Order: sequence, then C-alpha cells, then structure tokens
Amino acid sequence: AMTRFRAVLTGDWHIDARTCGVERREEIKRAVMQGPVAAAIDSHADMFAFLGDLCDPGGRSAVHDATFPIEVASKLELASVPSAWIAGNHDVVLRDGGHTTLDPLDALRDWGEFRHVVAKGYPSCLVLDPVRVLMLPYSHREEDWDIRGAALAEVEGVAPLVVLGHCTSFAGVAPDLEAPEFTRGKGRPWPALPRVPLFAANGHYHTPTEIDVSEYKVHVPGSIVSLTFGDAGSRRGFSIVDLEV
Repeated sequence: AMTRFRAVLTGDWHIDARTCGVERREEIKRAVMQGPVAAAIDSHADMFAFLGDLCDPGGRSAVHDATFPIEVASKLELASVPSAWIAGNHDVVLRDGGHTTLDPLDALRDWGEFRHVVAKGYPSCLVLDPVRVLMLPYSHREEDWDIRGAALAEVEGVAPLVVLGHCTSFAGVAPDLEAPEFTRGKGRPWPALPRVPLFAANGHYHTPTEIDVSEYKVHVPGSIVSLTFGDAGSRRGFSIVDLEV
C-alpha cells in the first residue's frame, strides 16, 4: 500500500533584509509563522524543511536573528513535526571551523532539547520512515565537500530518497546575482546522485521554479517574501509537497 509523505519546504528567509533602509525582519517572521509553520502543524506534515539562508552571520542583529529557528523549531516540536535545517551560503561564517547561523539550534538538539530536529552545516543523512533524506548544505570549506562523498554513499540503499540542498550552481542554469568570485557566492554544484531520488529540492534561488537535472527535476520553493524591487509582481512563499511512498 502507498503511504503519503507530506513535506513543507521553505527557505531564503533573509530575516536581516532591508528595503530602502527599512528593516523587513518582523514582516518576514510573520510570513514564516503564518505560512509554512502553520501549514506544517495544521496538516500534520511528516517533515518541515528549511533550505538555507536565514541571515548573514556578520550582521549587527545576527545573534538575535539566530534565535528565530529555535522559536520555529520549538513550535514544530510541540506539534511532533520533524524539521530538517540546512545552512545556505549566507549562513556560513567565512572562517575555518564550519560555523553557521544554525549552530544555536544544532546545539540545543545535541543537548537533548529537541527530539525531532536536525540542523546541519555539513552533508549528512537523515532517516524519516519511510524515506531517507540526504542533506546537502552550502559550505565554503573543501573538507566538507569531501564529506559529501561519504554522505552520497550512504543513500545507495533501497529506501525512497529525498534530497534537500543549498547548491549554488546547476548545469545549464544561469548564475544568480552573487558573483562566483565572491567567497560566499563560490559555486557549489548540484551533485551526481547514486540513484534517481523520489524528490529533490534546493534553496538559494529566490524565484520558485523546477530545474531539470538528468532524469528528474529539482524543486525550488523560492524566497518566503519578495526581497527586492525586481521581485515585485512575482509569486513568493513556500511549498507543500505530497509524496507517494
């Protein structure tokens, strides 16, 4: 018998964003809480996935902003909705050590405060019956991309595969506005997977779309709100995906 696996996908919150000097923080937080968080709880989702780009770690409010995922994860935890969080290119601290804006959330998970939360700044695998989730966060460190090979090897089994990434380049897709010569915009390509996934999603790109990759498509939910004047008039939000497994 087939089982429904519901995933709520969101990313590119950029809660430190400003438009013409006006802070967007509270507006973005409301959009997150009233949108993907409420949808995941109300529909008893099997997974809430954040696909990267919470905020820049060097911003003046970065310490405060890094607590917002804890607030979100706490609400999801109370509703027994598992959540997976991956770091984006705007989340990484550009020094050795591999730290990201998701570190506070990950620390609470390590201390046993959360049972249903996984936050990662490096490639890893997660088992959420009946699927296996491959998490591919952004990293500027070469050693993390060596770890990716080991993570890919873990998903060669028979369980249905879901891939969540924050990769910054795809073959045949025009680069975004972050120039590849910038460290934070350093190209990190979508990998060749050992098998065709049941479903794949990626953050980084702010316009919702589907990217063709060989035998499958990569879903991009886009940014939670319009962040620039160039975004005006185009749809923004989050995605709800029902998978049959």
